[in-house]
Amino acid sequence: IDPKVHVVATEDPKDGRYVLQVKIDRGPYFALEKIDMRGNQAFSRSKIQRKMKVQRMSFFPGSAGRFVESQLKNDIQKLTEYYWRKGYPEASIEYSLEKDTENRTVRVFLNIQEGRQYETEFVGNEAFGDRRLREDLVFYKQGMKKDRRFRRSLRKIRERYRADGYLEAQVKVEEQTSVEQEGPVRILRFVIDEGPRTIVDAIEITGNHTFDDEKIGKQMFTGLPGLTDKGVYVPETLDDDLNNIEALYLKQGYMNA
Repeated sequence: IDPKVHVVATEDPKDGRYVLQVKIDRGPYFALEKIDMRGNQAFSRSKIQRKMKVQRMSFFPGSAGRFVESQLKNDIQKLTEYYWRKGYPEASIEYSLEKDTENRTVRVFLNIQEGRQYETEFVGNEAFGDRRLREDLVFYKQGMKKDRRFRRSLRKIRERYRADGYLEAQVKVEEQTSVEQEGPVRILRFVIDEGPRTIVDAIEITGNHTFDDEKIGKQMFTGLPGLTDKGVYVPETLDDDLNNIEALYLKQGYMNA
């Protein structure tokens, strides 16, 4: 409650240097009395409390039962992320404290804004399963702020397809809102038109005299279909391959290759 720090400087007569002694008196501490909350409908009070380390620490006597506000903040962050993962990416949690200095206790008040529940489904996806595509929905990991994370999620799905050779893949979203007993539900339907997959048919290397085809081929990630290579064509990957080949020639002094 009232920590004190004492610093004493003592001169060493032998060399004139000073030795600093720091004494810390931590003083008494606050113990958690109770956690009150409001706004939680998706999860029960007991379920939320079980996920809070600061609550479990209060059951231990002695120093282990001390209330640590930094632990509370960490609990709230993890609890918010739990809400996001469970389909509430709009969720946010704020807290306030009520301290009793006479009894050295503190009460915590949580104000939970759950926001809308989200339901997502994918249509037209054959190259990737629903579970894999859900990993690209960043709003389930980082929350939803003014739909910016929603746009990022669309971009990541498109990038996943492009990196696998689907250069013409299109993704659009159909949205509707359903009012359930627990509250409004935002339903997002991701409609995917994968388009054709572009496969490398042949790789021809010409004009190379210093390095053979095998040496140049080792600088490339673009390859033919095989046991260890899908053989997909991605323009950005080919650009990197060309840069790698130019770097190989530069190392040998070919400045204009």
